[in-house]
Order: sequence, then C-alpha cells, then structure tokens
Amino acid sequence: MKKHIKVGSVLFILTIIVGVGTVSAGSDQPASETEQAYSISSLHSIPPWQEILVDTNTDVGRHVSVDINYGKTFVSYYDAENKDLRLAMHVGSGGNCGPNNSWHCQIVDSMGDVGQYNSIATKPAENETRVFISYYNATVGSLKYATGICNSTCSFTSATIDSGNPNFFIYKGKYTSVKYDWYGIPHISYYYQNSLGNDALLYAHWVGHGLGNCGTGSDANDWQCDVIHNAEGVGQYTSIDLDDDDHPSIAYYDAVNGYPLVAAYVGSGGSCGPGNSWYCRPVSHATKDIGKYISLAVEDSGLPHLAYYNTTDQTLEYAKFVGTGGNCGFSSVSLQFEWQCDEIEDMGTSLTSMGLSMALDNQGYPMIAYQDTSEDLAPAALKFATPGSAYGLVPGETNCGPGMLFYTWYCGFVDGGGSYTDEGGSVSLAFNPAGLATIAYFELDTYAYPNEGNLKVAYQQMRQFVPLILKH
Repeated sequence: MKKHIKVGSVLFILTIIVGVGTVSAGSDQPASETEQAYSISSLHSIPPWQEILVDTNTDVGRHVSVDINYGKTFVSYYDAENKDLRLAMHVGSGGNCGPNNSWHCQIVDSMGDVGQYNSIATKPAENETRVFISYYNATVGSLKYATGICNSTCSFTSATIDSGNPNFFIYKGKYTSVKYDWYGIPHISYYYQNSLGNDALLYAHWVGHGLGNCGTGSDANDWQCDVIHNAEGVGQYTSIDLDDDDHPSIAYYDAVNGYPLVAAYVGSGGSCGPGNSWYCRPVSHATKDIGKYISLAVEDSGLPHLAYYNTTDQTLEYAKFVGTGGNCGFSSVSLQFEWQCDEIEDMGTSLTSMGLSMALDNQGYPMIAYQDTSEDLAPAALKFATPGSAYGLVPGETNCGPGMLFYTWYCGFVDGGGSYTDEGGSVSLAFNPAGLATIAYFELDTYAYPNEGNLKVAYQQMRQFVPLILKH
C-alpha cells in the first residue's frame, strides 16, 4: 500500500473563514465532562494532540493500558527494570510524576516478575474510583489481578486467579484484557500457553461465594475460569468487550491458521465454550496472515469492530461484522462472507511487538492508535486513524482507508519520535466523556545501552474558536 499525501488546504481555509482557532492551554489532562456540549465533528477540524512524559523511571511502559473514569485518567504499566506493576493516575497537582507533578505514580505489585500484559478497568465508587488490573506473573506463569480504591492515591490488594505450571511448560495469563460490567463484576480474557499440547483462549469472571472453579487464597473458587477455544496456536492477543446486556465478546488470534476469531457469548446453540454457550466466528482472509495485535470494540447491540495487523502486507486493517455481503470471514454455516475487511494504512514491520489499540467514540466511530515503522531510516511513529465522517471531513481531506475515487479515512501523526526515540511499541486508547481521545504508549530510548523506555500520554485538546471582528 502506498503512502498518502495529506491534504490540509481545505481545513486551513475553513478555519480562517470560521474564526481564529486557539488551543486550550494550561492543562495536561484530557477535556473534562463539562465539554460534552461541544460537538467535535461540527468544528470540521480534528482536535490537536498534546504529548507528555509521565514516568521516566529507567525502563517503564513496555506493557501499558489506559482507562478514563469521569474524565480522570488511569494508566497501568510494566516497570521492566524492577519487574513491577505500576499505576499512573492524573491528580492535577500534588503528585510525584508527570509535568509539574500533575500525576501520581505508584507500585501496585512487586512480588516477583509481575505486570506484563496488563489491562485496566475503572468504575466509580461514590467519591472515589475502583480500579481493577489483570496482569501476568512471569515468575510462576499465572494470571493475577489487583484491585483498589483510588482518591489522591490508591490502596491495592492482589491475588492469583489461575495458576500455571512452568515446570510442565504451562503458562496462563499472557495477553490479558479486562472489562467491568454494569454491576462491577470484572470479566477477563487471557491466553493459555501449553508448550507440550494445545493452547487455549480462556475467560474468567467473578462469581463469589466459592461457586467457581478457580481463584486462590481468600478468593478460592470465587472465580469461574472457562476454556472457550482449545487448539494449537489459539488464544494470543486477546481483547474483550461487553455489549449493553453485559454479554462478553473476545477477539483473539489463531497463529496456526493465521487469522483472528471473535467468540461471543450466546447462552446456547453456539459452536465453542462450555456447553457450546459461545459462538466463535473466524475472520479469515485467503492466502494472508492477519490478526496480530488485535483490538476489539463492540457497540451496545453487540456488533463487533476489529483492528489488527496484516502481516502479509504489513498494513493496518479494520474489520466490521456485516453478516452477509462482506469480503472476508467466510462461514461454513451461513455460506456467507460475514465480515468487511478494509486496508487502512501502511504499518511497516518490527522485530518486536507493535502497538495497536482501538475504541469507539461517543458517536460510535472507531479510532485506531498504532505504531508506524513503514518509513525507512525514520523513527517509529505513533499515529491514529479514524473515518473522515467522524470529524465531518469531505473527500479530498481524507488520506487513507478504502475508497474508489476518494479515501474515506483520515490517518495522522500523534508523535513522530526522534533521532533516538521510537514511539508506540505498546499503546492503549480510550475516550473521555467529551469524546476526546487519550493514548498511553511506550517510548523506546535507543540512545541508552541497553535500551530503556518511558511512559508517555497523548491527549486531544478541544479547539476554541473566537469570532473575527472586522472594523468598518
């Protein structure tokens, strides 16, 4: 896929006609809930990005996850130097990290090598915030969680949900993904790696009262852990989301067949999971290896959207379930191509993991944050992609994605990196109540030896337009 030249002249002219655009200043936090009255798309302009360093503690952020609760940003991340799980929380002032100490950074768990593949979910709790983080314990190959209540600081407790056995080459808890439901129950997807047998996609949720089949210590049998799909190479890069009825869907990668699948809970009459209570749909593409780094977002109705890496073409792809009339994901049951898969933009390739994350804004439009390594001799950049219609862009202003005469998506830079810095090896995207995006991501410092890293956050700022006053 060729690189596209961004057309910005129309946007510039419209900005001059409408008024003088000024970016709100003095804040390093995404816009607050009070800004919901503004319509981003009506501004006919994409809100600008502001990037900040949150934690520079030697080598942090190689695994990162972000969530926003009532405008307050929380980031879980891995400290590779000390092998700890950490949390960064925006506090405005009086913190211990970030610009002007506007963030609070703390250790969540330091027992062994913990914190890789972390995923965070938050939920309001009166005047505080409940935080839940699922993550991998590499020391014993197990799935762990930490939960706590946060105000100006957080107090956490942690426990193991599902134990692995490295002595027998069994590892549980990689590629975790977590979401809270409306009742505050956490739902977790994760990868079961068995070097001597079949791998699996696993799903855990809290049931309490000792009614489950997993959990340890005071949590013994308080969790239900189920095998959803069991086969060689199945279950990597899991991503979970819930519909409006709290029914979970999980996207994951089949490394043997080279395509992703989506498992959706249906209760009965499915094709996978306990008692066929789940339905597993492949998103296959003939002759191409697709689905690494997959990210899932579902609408309230349960309609799934996917973003993932096309290894064959080294491109970012976006897929949406259409049922019939698609171009990929042929179903042997319906005898239909059930998915529409579209190439969005070049991503290049990397010897290590590439960051990719997607979320739906408050109007239902997808935005994808991703690492771009496609330019030779240039640093890895953090970029974003979204349909042009999300911001009211007209043909000629869009520069990527599908389209016959005109492209239908817009791809732009968030952080272009530098001479010794590569951006976006790990990324996580979330929207605040105003519909503005925040991206937490890893910055690799290649000047240091061995290479180190920083935790960074980029957020969109609301444009404010001041009308022109002409003298007569």
